[in-house]
Amino acid sequence: MVSQTELDFHPALKKHIIAALRLLQPADEDSCFYLIPRLFPVFQFVLEKNTHLVNKYNYQDRVFRPFSAYYTGAGCSPSSASCKGSVDVILIVMKPWVATQFFKDDARHYADRQIELAHFDASFRSLNEQVSNTIRFEDKWEIIQQYFLKKLTCDYSAKQQHVARALDILHKSNGIQSIRETALMSYTSHSNLRDLFGQFVGISIKKVAEAIRFNAFVKAHCQAMHSKSLIDTALDYNYYDLSHLNKDFKRFMNLSPSEFFGPISSGFNNLRETEYL
Repeated sequence: MVSQTELDFHPALKKHIIAALRLLQPADEDSCFYLIPRLFPVFQFVLEKNTHLVNKYNYQDRVFRPFSAYYTGAGCSPSSASCKGSVDVILIVMKPWVATQFFKDDARHYADRQIELAHFDASFRSLNEQVSNTIRFEDKWEIIQQYFLKKLTCDYSAKQQHVARALDILHKSNGIQSIRETALMSYTSHSNLRDLFGQFVGISIKKVAEAIRFNAFVKAHCQAMHSKSLIDTALDYNYYDLSHLNKDFKRFMNLSPSEFFGPISSGFNNLRETEYL
C-alpha cells in the first residue's frame, strides 16, 4: 500500500506550491488506484532505482523510469496508477496557474499532458542528475526546493487574481455556481474569464466547474455511502439522475460508479486535493 507524508517547504514557495508529498511503498507490496480529475499541475520525482510505476493517463500508459522527473498539467482525463514493488516518489502539487511562469508560455500547451522533463529542459537534466547522485532524502528535497526558488521568481499579474477568485468561488459552491455569476463575482466579464482560464489554467472554466462538482460528489459519497444512496448524494450536487452521473464517471474516470466505489487494492487516493483550492 502506498503511504503519503507531507513535506515542509520553503516559505517563499508557498505562492507557487500547494503541497509536497513523499509517496512510499515497501518492496514486497503492490497497489493500484484511481485518481479523480486533477485541477493542479504536478511535478513527480522518482527516487527509487528499482521501481515499476505505471500511470494510465488519457487512455495511454506512461511508464515512469527510475531516477526521472515528470510534469503533468492540469487536466480532466481518466487517470489510474499501478505500483509494483518499492516506490519512492516526491509529488509536488502546484498552484493551477504555475505553468505560465515555469514554461513562460500559455498553459493551454501543457494541460492534459505528461512531460518527461529531462527531455524538455537542460536545467532539469542537471537537476535530475544532482538528485540521483545524492544519497540522503533530506538533501535531495533541499536541492529540488533550491531549483524551484531560482526558477519561480516572478509575481503573478492582476489577471491571475481573477482566476484565483473564480476558483475560490467555484470551490465553495462545489462547482454549481453559474459561470456568468462567477465572472461577475470575480470582477470581470464572462468572455474575459473564459480566456483567462485558457491562458492560466489551460482548461476551460466550464470543464473546471464540472470537475470540481464531480470531485466534491465523489468525496461526499465516500464519506456517506453507508448511510446515503448514490442517487440521493448525486441530487445534492445538482445531478439530474443516475444517467447524468454515469456520463461524468465515464468521461472523468472511464469507470462506472459501482466500479469506482468498489474495493480497490490500495488505500491511496488524491481525494485530499478537493481541499486545495
